[in-house]
Amino acid sequence: MCEAALAALGLRGGPRPAGFVLGRRRWGPVRDALARSVPSLGGVAACLRSAGLWDEAWCLEQPGVLDWGLAQASSGRCLTVLSPSYPARWLDVLGSAAPPAVWVRGSWPVAPSLALAGSRSLEAAGREFAAGVGAAAMAAGLALVTGGAVGADSVAAGAALAAGGVGRVIEVLPCGLDLVPPAPGVCQVSVCAPGAGFSAGQAMERNALIYASSAWAVVVSPRLRVGGTWTGAVEALRRRLCLVGVESRPYAAAGGACGSGALVALGAVPLASPAELGLLTGRDEPPRRLFAVTGPPPAVYG
Repeated sequence: MCEAALAALGLRGGPRPAGFVLGRRRWGPVRDALARSVPSLGGVAACLRSAGLWDEAWCLEQPGVLDWGLAQASSGRCLTVLSPSYPARWLDVLGSAAPPAVWVRGSWPVAPSLALAGSRSLEAAGREFAAGVGAAAMAAGLALVTGGAVGADSVAAGAALAAGGVGRVIEVLPCGLDLVPPAPGVCQVSVCAPGAGFSAGQAMERNALIYASSAWAVVVSPRLRVGGTWTGAVEALRRRLCLVGVESRPYAAAGGACGSGALVALGAVPLASPAELGLLTGRDEPPRRLFAVTGPPPAVYG
């Protein structure tokens, strides 16, 4: 019942009343109140009201809202912060900025993971590098987390699956799951409503979740100060979401100057080849600054 309530309140695309939002300062108290008492379905609203969470109790009392949440939670279509397989690292790194509930297709693997981000347009060397990272992650017993985009993401994921990584590839998507076909052997995750299309804001939100999901990330063929790959990598380094490695081959990427050197200057670990992945995964994570937990104001999960 606790997961049903969090799904009803936190999943985007639900039948909540217009104007209701579950903000980042609210879902923690909701989770704690539910976890303390483990109420029955009929007692969820009363449990929240007794904890002073009047708006959330009122929302769940509206016709169909809690039943809808129960349907999503029982069908396995979502993960909430109370789900055993919810990425614990999101809570550790993002704190209250982590999503209280996400849509999911497939099972999030239990293995530690490596995140990968990169250009959509790759030269041959970049494709070789991305594929090598995907295969090397599987050889190291890691799962691979990508954004599900064309280019570096798809190349690395394909190589990981070919290397025996079925069930160990995760795509965190910047659009709703209904807009993306299922990928065999891949766990697909989204904070977006099922039918929501792509937006730049959702892509940036997705990027933070990719980096925060893993202790290590590799960036392939970033363009200097251009595009989501560059922006996401800089933000991950600034907030210390994880250790970041970057392909260090000195060639132009996707029609623009390669940003690898600049990312190294900002603290990324240079990787001349996928064989050097251990230079990244063998390092301890640096202490996080306070804003790595609180972060900039995220989108409201409502």
